[in-house]
Parts: sequence; structure tokens; C-alpha cells
Amino acid sequence: MKRLDKFVEVLFLRGAKGLVLQTGASAYLEKRDGSVQTVMQRVLSTAQIISAIGELMPSHLAEGFSGTDREEFEYEAPAGPVQVLFVPRGDVARAELRPLSNGRATPASKRSPAAPRANET
Repeated sequence: MKRLDKFVEVLFLRGAKGLVLQTGASAYLEKRDGSVQTVMQRVLSTAQIISAIGELMPSHLAEGFSGTDREEFEYEAPAGPVQVLFVPRGDVARAELRPLSNGRATPASKRSPAAPRANET
């Protein structure tokens, strides 16, 4: 079982829009009403996010994954399929896992903007 599988299960069980991992913050769910719900007490480091996302990647992507480039791929979790988006910005990493519906994730361009995070200005 991959480290994030339990969090993906919670994502599906709670019917949330997405699971977000970001450097300097705890993992949280973006709920359908626009609110967020923390699902982990630990504050994440960039290295932890890179490692956890690397576990989910198809082998052809994981081989060269260093966390320096934007990546997007599908992952078939035990709870259901998700679209994974990894975006590095300098020393900060952000990953979003979104449930696939009808075999397709909602494209990033069609999602509502995320609420500002406490550590973003």
C-alpha cells in the first residue's frame, strides 16, 4: 500500500473535490462547499511530498522524477482513480489529487480557484 492510499480513501469517502499536499502545511481536503478540512496534523516538507508523489507515478515517470518539473498523471488507488498534479515553485511543492469522474478528472482550467492558504500571500 502506498503512503497516500489511505488519504485517497478519505477523499472518496467524504466526497471531497481534492486532496492537497503543500510544503509548510498539513495535508487537507478541499470540500465541495469550498471549505477545507485538515486530514493530517504533521506539516509537510518538500522532500516528503516529492517522495509520496513519486510512489504513485507510473514507472516510466518515476525513474527520472526529481521534483523539479511539473508532472500530471493518473493513479489507480485502491479506493478509486485520481488525477495527480505536482507543481514545484522554487523550494515549495504542491500536489493535488482529484477524483476521476466518468474516467476523467476535471481539468485544472475548469476548476474553481482554490482558497488562499494561510502561508500564501
